[in-house]
Amino acid sequence: MRIPARNLRTALCGATLAAVVTACGGGGSGADDTPSKKAGTDAAALIDKVNRTMSGTSFHSSGTTTALGGGTQEIWFDPEKGLRAEGTSEDGKRGEMFCTDDESYMSAPTLAAALEQSGQKVSVPSGLAKTYVETEQMGLDCEAFYKIAETGTVDPDAGRRVGGRDTTAIVVKGAGSEDVYHVAADGEPYILRLESTRDGRTSSATYDSFGKEVSVTMPPKQRTIPMDEFLRLTSR
Repeated sequence: MRIPARNLRTALCGATLAAVVTACGGGGSGADDTPSKKAGTDAAALIDKVNRTMSGTSFHSSGTTTALGGGTQEIWFDPEKGLRAEGTSEDGKRGEMFCTDDESYMSAPTLAAALEQSGQKVSVPSGLAKTYVETEQMGLDCEAFYKIAETGTVDPDAGRRVGGRDTTAIVVKGAGSEDVYHVAADGEPYILRLESTRDGRTSSATYDSFGKEVSVTMPPKQRTIPMDEFLRLTSR
């Protein structure tokens, strides 16, 4: 059974994964350094700085999500321990995902819901309800939850105050999607707020607790199963 990796990634991580990430070229010099190229270069430099800053500090975020039919999502990240994401759907169902550089796990019911959304038919037996499925082979990574695509541009008119701080707005657009990252304009360029649109659905999340201790503990091995085994036990 083949799982569409892009659909699964979008369902797992919500707004941050829907944008298509492509490489950005640097600006030229001299006569070739037109205002548009200079603006693009400045945006690329800012995005790179934001991504490096976020990947090197602990943080927490919470808000709504466009994934899995709506609901809420909460994230805790520690660069030394990994990332934990917890989501609650509009009908009250909860799910979790954990990842480090070397491994990633998703609670079985959450994975099943993601697969259902992508068109796959699965049924989770009661004995698997509290297990976590190894999903590292799907190409998931922790930075997908906060990394800004290099195709982003700065919108000088979309900045606002978030938590009493001025922000710079970085906009990433894709097919039927738009993400607006409000980045702290002064001091460390942390992402303070993310506003997303997916096929008419909207969501927003705020980020906080930068550099503070957050709780991230991977699931115990006895409660994890490989993806192949999960598919064998749940496919219908």
